[in-house]
Amino acid sequence: MGKCAILFTVLFLFALTAGCGGEGGSGSGTVGTSLVQIHMGDGGRSARITVEKFPLLAKAGRLARTILDAATASAAIPSDITHIVFTISAPDMTTITRDIPVAGKSSISESFVVPNGANRRFLVEALYRDTVHYRKETFANLDGRPLTLVMDMEDVDPPSFRGVTAATAQSSSRIDLSWEPATDNVTPASQLTYLVYMASSAGGQNFQAPSFTTAPGATSYSVTGLNPATTYYFVVRCSDGGTRDANSVEVSATTMKVADTSPPRFAGLVSASVPAGAAGIAYLSWEPAADDGTESGALVYLVYMATKSGAQNFDSPNFTTPAGATSYSVGGLGSGTYYFVVRARDSAGNSDTNTVERSCTILY
Repeated sequence: MGKCAILFTVLFLFALTAGCGGEGGSGSGTVGTSLVQIHMGDGGRSARITVEKFPLLAKAGRLARTILDAATASAAIPSDITHIVFTISAPDMTTITRDIPVAGKSSISESFVVPNGANRRFLVEALYRDTVHYRKETFANLDGRPLTLVMDMEDVDPPSFRGVTAATAQSSSRIDLSWEPATDNVTPASQLTYLVYMASSAGGQNFQAPSFTTAPGATSYSVTGLNPATTYYFVVRCSDGGTRDANSVEVSATTMKVADTSPPRFAGLVSASVPAGAAGIAYLSWEPAADDGTESGALVYLVYMATKSGAQNFDSPNFTTPAGATSYSVGGLGSGTYYFVVRARDSAGNSDTNTVERSCTILY
């Protein structure tokens, strides 16, 4: 949901007092308490505050009146927040917790008396009913001296996003992803970004590091530089700049094959013979061809026949073999000599152009 669009300004002002209500020292480790005034209002604009050495209770009242009468805070508490919880803690002190209803208020000021010491943790949480929408924490050493801290609270609600809806291969190296826009209770849709996680196997995404990040407001993304004829798996998540959703919707697509314009590599017909005892049959045989885009078992062979050497019509084969064949029998031949050329053709329609010719003679 990103950072809260309106800054929550938290000012901590500390003044050293003695443990019994008198004034204490200002050195490190001083025993006593510090007055902590927390004001939540418009980004950084607060009253001018002078910390004076008054007894603790008088000082708290004077400081609170100065804050509240300054009228410098404008509406800064979002309308969807119903109460704010302050928590001040450390291992060597009793935790201080205060729950303040804020519905309809634009700013609030609260005073706390906090024991001096190191690493005092200040946690501010803004809730709608029982759900935390914004939070921020910081640490400070208290020794009674004035101190100001400004805290920009962060949204803890992730965007609402259904995930990627489609993956479409556009070429041998590009897949396009698309989705419906996410929604967020703080960040507008035009400012939401999307994290694209890619893997080579289902469920193999590394969600610690996105493969790609979109521009704000995107509802699609083109993944390029991919390998041809390869399947890729994608998950897309939405980020508001501070939190992200955790959907695991996965889509996949397979890139296209590279356009095959190369013919098979084929040495041509090896032999043409007449089988013993067979009438009117020419038996042709060859070694299998090879091709970059088509497996040998899927290649077909085109048989060209003529009754004169070199007279084959290569625009139209006389016979076409089944895929993967390495021989072919031409039957129904009459007496005479026949001349054959065989060429290989791949699944993209590319044929080699060899002119190796073999012949055999049919006798009756």
